Amino acid sequence: MDKPPWLDDEPEIRQLLQSFAARMAKTPDAIKPLRSSLKPEYFAMNEQGNQSWALLNRLAPNFITIKPKAKRNPFDVEWFGAMVYFKPENKHLLFEWLNFKPDDSLHRWQQALSASGLAASDSVNFDNLKNSPISFPGKTDAAVIQQLLLIAKESRKELTLREISACCFWGDSKFLDNKSDWLANSFTTLSVVTRKIQVNYFLPEYYDQVLFIENLDTYHQLIQKRRDFTQTVAIVYASGFRLTASRIREPDGVSLHQAAQSQGEPQPFIDWWFGKATQNMASFFWGDFDFSAMGILKLLIHQFNHMQLWQPGYQAMLQQVEAGNAHPISLRDKSGQNDPIETGCDFADSIILPLLRQHQSCLDQEGIDLDALR
Repeated sequence: MDKPPWLDDEPEIRQLLQSFAARMAKTPDAIKPLRSSLKPEYFAMNEQGNQSWALLNRLAPNFITIKPKAKRNPFDVEWFGAMVYFKPENKHLLFEWLNFKPDDSLHRWQQALSASGLAASDSVNFDNLKNSPISFPGKTDAAVIQQLLLIAKESRKELTLREISACCFWGDSKFLDNKSDWLANSFTTLSVVTRKIQVNYFLPEYYDQVLFIENLDTYHQLIQKRRDFTQTVAIVYASGFRLTASRIREPDGVSLHQAAQSQGEPQPFIDWWFGKATQNMASFFWGDFDFSAMGILKLLIHQFNHMQLWQPGYQAMLQQVEAGNAHPISLRDKSGQNDPIETGCDFADSIILPLLRQHQSCLDQEGIDLDALR
């Protein structure tokens, strides 16, 4: 059967056939006819609509089947409630007419999976693997599935997600970064060790406060050029949202690294960090002048009780913002920031957040002259 010469000029008929093609692509092994019911407004209610309806009927009975509605009012259009059936045996002809190239990636994946020897077991959820294909650039489905066999046979313990990824996927440690749920659902007994969070800190000879710094450059500046206002302050590199993780104060969740320039005894700091100290040290946070930093503060307060914004740093930033020396939130990645509404710190909630909302401007921490701080 040749392609009708009028098909490209009949958008409604093409739309109907394309819907059948899309459904056939999802169920390539279907043997029952697909059906679709026509609403009164499917074709224009005029001479053009009548012509399109007549052309659709030319495709029956060899290509499609049309069954008019059994009970129809005398004034209803002819196609009202008509049921159109597509015959699966005409699938390839349909694809040819529409120049439709089906995505058969799932079907190919399932075929490769069936031929691989990988089967359901206590450790492998085969149904999840069957319906959740993954791909690796430049590698075939069969090659990827061979790597899955390595995961299924993996007996070594104490491996992080990055280590499993590098060992099983051609040395790419980041391949599984956004696939942790897929991995857990597919290999139910695989032991994945949570990576420890690295925390860098500096200790003066004597310290009774802890200052968390958001950005690495400012952290290094503060420990290399000691200022009067940090003489008795332990300084921690906060590294954005990383320190807000729930495991940050658990021995198995964190790896503490003391700066070589440190002069103080680390054990009191370590005891405080893990909640073993009898006396709590006041803690402060200094980051960027933006909503993201306020969000970090809000989460840090849950991990480090009574944490507050560090006012010397934020007072200096506040002056710059009010002087017009800040940049709009809409610039670069600042547009994705969310207002935390409130943080639990009075200074942040009553002063900084209202100014952020008013000015809609941000200031990065590195732009502050540390020598000007008091």
